[in-house]
Amino acid sequence: MKKRFSLILALIVIAALLASCASGSYKSAESTGYAYPTEPSYAPEPEAQYDYDYGYYENGYESVDMPEGFTATSGTSANTDFAEKMIYSASVTLETTEFEKTLDSLNALISSYGGFIESSYVTGQSYSLKWNNYDPLRSAEYVIRVPSTGFKSMINDFSGIGNVTEQRDWAENITEQFYDSQSRLNTLKVEEERLLAMLEKADNVTDMIDLEARLSEVRYNIESVTSRLRNWQNQVDYSTVTVNITEVKELTTIVEPQRTYWEEIGDGLAASLRGVWSFLKGAFKWLIVALPVLAILGVIAVITIVIIKLATRSSRKKRKAAAEAMAQNREQNEANGK
Repeated sequence: MKKRFSLILALIVIAALLASCASGSYKSAESTGYAYPTEPSYAPEPEAQYDYDYGYYENGYESVDMPEGFTATSGTSANTDFAEKMIYSASVTLETTEFEKTLDSLNALISSYGGFIESSYVTGQSYSLKWNNYDPLRSAEYVIRVPSTGFKSMINDFSGIGNVTEQRDWAENITEQFYDSQSRLNTLKVEEERLLAMLEKADNVTDMIDLEARLSEVRYNIESVTSRLRNWQNQVDYSTVTVNITEVKELTTIVEPQRTYWEEIGDGLAASLRGVWSFLKGAFKWLIVALPVLAILGVIAVITIVIIKLATRSSRKKRKAAAEAMAQNREQNEANGK
């Protein structure tokens, strides 16, 4: 019995000593002012999650203020207190019979709305074809950036500078992505400040290297998110319009709906006659342009025919003379034989 009591007493003393040592080491760590593990492991910080009970973002370490304009609701984030982020784009196809005038009108229209030309491309101008009395049809493509406040008005004004044959416009709502990235940026900035404070308190090389590595990663992410937000905001502020301009000899006629059977026949007949007339004009123009070459070819052809006829006639005479000589020889031979 005494042995069992002595064993229990010894175990109690050992447990008390271990508890005292643990308490002493904890106090020693607190007294340094920097209770950081000797070999810390820095994993990427988790995405910020919104706490709907307390109204702030929680990133796993400490609370982060909400971006201005966000409000909390029961289980969802309301988007009525901040501006929507919309990206507007359009594509317009024009045809014109006055190419230079249309380009001038387009430049004036862009200036009137405070926009600018992001890129442009004009093709179809060939001096070699113009030298041969042929007027080539040209085309152009413009990529325009215009303030989003004047986007819809500018689209309607294109009909005043050319014949609009095709028009498409669309919008992309990036509100959720924009403000999610903005809150992520706020989280990264808070982490950057915390890492800088911890770096000032670090007292060994290993901790300093690990902190600086994580700080570099955080700053890279800050620059990436900032660039993405800047690009989005630029697209929101300035809409993109792609304009395709084609030079034509005759504008496309938009046939009215609800036309009668005979009116449709008349339209088809008129289109056929215009096509025939256009072909005849082109053929006559080609004939006039090619007349000198055709005249030379005609002279060469006449001379060639004359030479061929003379050669044929001479050959016939020779064959006839040879036949007559053979006939005479045959007659003489027959006379001598008798």
